[in-house]
Amino acid sequence: MSSNTSSPSFTFSSDITFTLPLNQCYPTNIFKWMKKNAKPRMSLKLMQISKYFCYQRCPYLFTHNLEWFSEDDAFYYFHSHCYPNTRKKMKNSDKNLWLTGLLMLRQYPYILPKLIKCVIVCDVTFIHFEQQQIDFNDFKILTASGSVEILHCYGWTKIVDNFGEISPLEDILECLPNLKRLVL
Repeated sequence: MSSNTSSPSFTFSSDITFTLPLNQCYPTNIFKWMKKNAKPRMSLKLMQISKYFCYQRCPYLFTHNLEWFSEDDAFYYFHSHCYPNTRKKMKNSDKNLWLTGLLMLRQYPYILPKLIKCVIVCDVTFIHFEQQQIDFNDFKILTASGSVEILHCYGWTKIVDNFGEISPLEDILECLPNLKRLVL
């Protein structure tokens, strides 16, 4: 009684072939759907669990520190494994930013909407704003993970609502459950 128990294999654009485990009880269409429709955090978890969900090239740019430098009107990022003086310029094609660590925006007050278009996950623990006017909805996107521990707002930084009025401190603090240090 020999039965053919070969597992299904998939070939992508590269020469790499992924094989599903033999005891997999889900149809392959479900795996394809999961890979296609997974949100960024879930996609990362799926990649950690099974090599089937890995991409040939990671679709996210993980940055430890992201800073805006005004000398050439561009974003620069630092990876956690680089030396502090090593910075890389963000390309226009980097649309899937996963921010961790530090977010520092200085001098140009309306730069945040340009950045928000590129961010898919924001897990920053330290936010430094200098001379910024921030929409409260954009601020909620940056702090949605609840991981912000330090918030610095220097210069005439304002967090405003939809009507252009300064948001109450109570509303701002509700977005920051793990806040340890606040500098205004």
